[in-house]
Amino acid sequence: MTTKSSVSKLTRAEQETRTGAERLYAQIADALAALTIRSSANIEDLELCADRLERAARDLAVCLRELAYERSQMSKEESSRLVAVGSLQADKFFNAAQQERLAELMKLRQAGNLSTELESELESLIAEELDGARRRAGALLDVLKP
Repeated sequence: MTTKSSVSKLTRAEQETRTGAERLYAQIADALAALTIRSSANIEDLELCADRLERAARDLAVCLRELAYERSQMSKEESSRLVAVGSLQADKFFNAAQQERLAELMKLRQAGNLSTELESELESLIAEELDGARRRAGALLDVLKP
């Protein structure tokens, strides 16, 4: 037995939120890189990095509020759809093999060729990816704590 599900294209608000999150992620990576330079010569660079990080966080907050509004306007059926957002790169929290398998299963789901067993595997991988995102964010916060 196969389960037929559709994964819709991202809405404008979802696309903007994803782009905003990727931009913030890049700014956090820049901030982490700036931590490694211990010199009074990079004080201006640190200030610029802080400004960019603030702007990216503000922009993402605006995108999230717009997305929340958009979803509040959707019908109950539309708001229950699954939107899969892949991680930016493989890491210790969600490795390349897991990403590849997730992509394979998502393609099967889109084609409507996903058995109940594979659907369970997909759900498990999605949960692992979400857990990886939570642990990744926690690790970043630990590094940024004074």
